[in-house]
Amino acid sequence: MAAQCLVISAREVDRRIGDEVARINGFGRKDLTDPDEIKNFLIDHPQTIIFWDGDERLSAESISQLLEENVPASRVFLITDRALQTYPWLFKTIAFSNHCLRRFGAPAPALYARLALASLTPTPFGLSRYFSPGTPTQKITLKRSRQKLAAVKVIQKHLETMKVNHRLAALAAQASDELLMNGIFDAPVQPDGTHYRRVLTRDADFELTAKEHIDLELASGDGIVGIGVADQFGSLKRDVLMSFLSKDYWLFVESSG
Repeated sequence: MAAQCLVISAREVDRRIGDEVARINGFGRKDLTDPDEIKNFLIDHPQTIIFWDGDERLSAESISQLLEENVPASRVFLITDRALQTYPWLFKTIAFSNHCLRRFGAPAPALYARLALASLTPTPFGLSRYFSPGTPTQKITLKRSRQKLAAVKVIQKHLETMKVNHRLAALAAQASDELLMNGIFDAPVQPDGTHYRRVLTRDADFELTAKEHIDLELASGDGIVGIGVADQFGSLKRDVLMSFLSKDYWLFVESSG
């Protein structure tokens, strides 16, 4: 069955981004706001990507449980006018795993189309899938903890070369530093759930085993700069990530205009 793009919003701007995502990917399209109709549609179309208006609080609260029960959160893209941390009630739901501000000028449609397509796959990893074919990517593998400092400098240099706004570049480098730190000290976990690196000081220097290697990817193209940090443990839980977003992410997105 063909994938579908469902827009749960009465806003014309949201429906237009749904049209673009569907057109680029060859998805079917539907606009719905009634909970019963949404539920029936999701039952009939299990391969559905959702763009959901998070600014309508009453709608968000009534529909969130429906989405939690009927569609994977990885396929739900929450849309808001403002930074995510200004919507405290949205942090109470686990219905979505993707968030986008209502800024849909180019290159946003192409990027959201790629994000939507990736959300249908079990392994949506690697920066290359989010850029046009042939876009060059730079990959660095960290094999020792102290290489984090050099990696952050590479990120800063890359952003400078792309002439990214200075404040935005600083925030992006800071966020990348935190992700690298998480990969080195927080992600490593034993089979019994013990995080064995957390007890170390953050300036500790040690070799990373093959299992602990961290991959840093950089890519630029189509008006987009991408930074990817990947570890091999997958131990960063959604509630921890949402906690980070509620405190820090707004600084990043608010400065991007």
